[in-house]
Amino acid sequence: MSILEIMIACLKALRARWHRSLLTVLGVVVGVGTVVLLLAYGAGQKAELLARYEDWGSNEIQVNIRGRWGRGNWTSQRERLTPGDMDAILRECTAVSRAEPVVDIDTSVRLGAYLLENVEILGVGPDYFDILGEEMETGEPFGAEENVLRERVCIINKTMQKELFFGAPALGQFISIGGRRFRIVATVDYEEGRRPEPSAFIPYLTFTDRTFIDQRGLDTIVISAVSSKHVKLAATQIEELLYLRHPRIEKPDESEIRGWWDKPIRVMYSEELRSQREATADSFGQFLAVIGFLSLLIGGVGVMNIMLVTVHQRTSEIGLRKALGARRRDILRQFLAEAVFISFSGGLIGLGAAWFGAQILANMPDDAQVPDPVISPFIIFIAFAVTVGTGVFFGFYPALQASRLDPIEALRTGR
Repeated sequence: MSILEIMIACLKALRARWHRSLLTVLGVVVGVGTVVLLLAYGAGQKAELLARYEDWGSNEIQVNIRGRWGRGNWTSQRERLTPGDMDAILRECTAVSRAEPVVDIDTSVRLGAYLLENVEILGVGPDYFDILGEEMETGEPFGAEENVLRERVCIINKTMQKELFFGAPALGQFISIGGRRFRIVATVDYEEGRRPEPSAFIPYLTFTDRTFIDQRGLDTIVISAVSSKHVKLAATQIEELLYLRHPRIEKPDESEIRGWWDKPIRVMYSEELRSQREATADSFGQFLAVIGFLSLLIGGVGVMNIMLVTVHQRTSEIGLRKALGARRRDILRQFLAEAVFISFSGGLIGLGAAWFGAQILANMPDDAQVPDPVISPFIIFIAFAVTVGTGVFFGFYPALQASRLDPIEALRTGR
């Protein structure tokens, strides 16, 4: 039989049992649609995770202390960075050019009668935004003079501008932070990636000396390396220096460390964060893919089941065709073609369903925090390859059973 004759016979057989074929196709649709949508969701999640670190400056390093390490576990006692640590880093780490302190607290912010609770307020040094490579949307950031004079000025991010001023210009307006009056000198776009929640930034010395005087120590030190080529060297120098300055923190064995988040002293820079997040995203994507392939496996079992039933019901037809001269390979090809056609049809419809589902997820409101699924050509290729493979794998055994039937026994059994 030619390929055209096999396809015609295949279509006639499926049309004769269209209701059963339709249910089988539906199982494949669910499986393929689930695989594609989950792979697309995983790719979107990975893209969103990595995008958060694209804004990091190539020379930027952030340092903080997670806690105290001892006897193989984290203890409740917390070590803190100090201004002395920052001075020592600038003095002794040759690969470091600049460093600025960061302290933060959650407090209330008021504009007239409108109150925002639990807003993150950060006290930062004058070069903080320059190290991070952030430009002001409006206004100019405070400098060394405002910091030394402990002036009550602040910078707010776009999220706070939307919530307090409903998008209206905020420059020059006064707000109350922790019960004290501050003048807004600039707004910064910190919605994408870094700080999507309402935040305000005030000079470091204003924070420690005039506003929240009971705060001691530093939460983070933001550092700039001499150049992008010196980032790893600077990170190593900083880490070694801080372990020396904080002897109560035991340096853990490298074999116990899976990533920077496991370290008691965390020295983070864009390249390391990106590689760690990429590995995390890949693991998450693989987990989703396994779930999707399990759904497709169920659809494949349905294909095999329906083909076995079809072989049983068409025993007499198979026997008659063999008696009239049909070869084993012709029978094998026809039944295999039916299984592949069912899987391929389900794959096409499932891909369309997955695309439709991806559009729904992409158009969900930002508050849902659902990443935009990414249906790439590679995912489409995987979907079709797996679909055809499912048809061949789960259709081969029934087709082989059909091709092996003895014509005389088949005619006798099919009566």
